[in-house]
Amino acid sequence: MEKLTIVYTRVSTDKQATEGTSIETQELLIRSYLHQKNPNMDQNLIYVISDAGESGSTMNRPGFKRVLDMIKRDQVETLIFSSLDRLTRKQQDLVNFLPLVSEKKVSLISLREQVDTSSVMGRVWLTNIVGFAEIELELIRERVSRGRKHTQSLGKFPGGAVPYGYKADKESPSGLTIIEAEASIIRSIFYYRNRLKCGYLKIAKSLTLRGFVKRDGKPWTAKAVDRILKNREFYEAKRALHKDQALSYHAPILTKKIKGD
Repeated sequence: MEKLTIVYTRVSTDKQATEGTSIETQELLIRSYLHQKNPNMDQNLIYVISDAGESGSTMNRPGFKRVLDMIKRDQVETLIFSSLDRLTRKQQDLVNFLPLVSEKKVSLISLREQVDTSSVMGRVWLTNIVGFAEIELELIRERVSRGRKHTQSLGKFPGGAVPYGYKADKESPSGLTIIEAEASIIRSIFYYRNRLKCGYLKIAKSLTLRGFVKRDGKPWTAKAVDRILKNREFYEAKRALHKDQALSYHAPILTKKIKGD
């Protein structure tokens, strides 16, 4: 049985489809390269495997697992991809992967970096390139982290999961705007607890009986109620969302002292 040439493509987000790295674009570039290299290549020996919406920070991806399985079964002659970051962004993953392809005599080809591991120098170069890609990823993470911390220092919502009762609003000085429907549920939770002295489970059941559900559409639970009650000072706008954020200018949902306090 003749071995296959695996065309591997990957995108991590929908945005990449508009940046020239869509799965279709990657496959087209690779097929064009293969045709130029060998116009008479048997098309039946070209096998396409894709990972859509999968991160390059891990090799634990459905499509790539199929690639690994086929390599281990000695079914692959060449693994080709449009650029190295489609395969992996982590140097250690590549280091762990290279012994297998070397043992199975599989050539790795990356079009953008013009790397072909059929030679020793190609393998060394490939390892170095992944190292630079990993450094670049870490620098991006550092810039994002600094940006979040700066936003927090201004008392604004820094992004991420939006707290229940609010929605992200770039026009708001705090970065948050109250969702009145959710705010009403929050006030009910504190009313049940402080005025009626209800337990967490009873509060959750009461909300469910009234037809209220959580943001994800699921019924309220005692644990979800507990999270709301523990964040009272945040809902009173007396503290920020994050512990290391000294200021916060979000509008309070709880504006009056609850009877029973």
